[in-house]
Amino acid sequence: MGTLQSCSDGKVCTNNAEVCVPTTSVDGSTIIDVCGASMSGQNCGTCSGSNSYACASQNQYVRCVNNAAVMSKVYNCDGDDVCIVEAQIIGSICISKCAAESFNSSPTCSNSNYTAVVPTIPPTTAPTADELKAACDVASASYSTSLYFYAIYTADSTCNSYLYCERASLTATTSIAFRLNCQSSASPYFDSSSGSCVSTKPSNC
Repeated sequence: MGTLQSCSDGKVCTNNAEVCVPTTSVDGSTIIDVCGASMSGQNCGTCSGSNSYACASQNQYVRCVNNAAVMSKVYNCDGDDVCIVEAQIIGSICISKCAAESFNSSPTCSNSNYTAVVPTIPPTTAPTADELKAACDVASASYSTSLYFYAIYTADSTCNSYLYCERASLTATTSIAFRLNCQSSASPYFDSSSGSCVSTKPSNC
């Protein structure tokens, strides 16, 4: 095993013969950031102050809503532009590599591309139809005016699955119950307050 090498500020570990090269030299094809994580680098994926956007990779960005990065929709910078969060003070989070070099600035993120993190769902025994109906009956107290509704499946600690519940009347017990899953890697969690799949794990999960 060789000597452990650390890259200095502004450089990342790559497949290049020089190993550590400036982040601005990483193009994702010829020179690849081999150590880049889903999002890595100071301020990467972080919303702060009045910023409207946050960087998700060297040339990708996301919107900031209520000072939180919305990772369900990732946007690409044009051409060879790179994402530098500080560039927002001049009107755009993406600026050309040439401009970045002239300002001696590097992309905010060291990773070449953003990859959504999908929660690992542990194997579980499939619930029976009666168990699903019982879970719907418990949840029905929160849906007293609906004959059918989507509810959180409390037996799933990952919040990836949820229930579809249906009953013949508002006073009847559940007649139809299905367990469903959030299919999109961009929105892997079920949010009971909105009744939809979202990108951020709900606090009540």
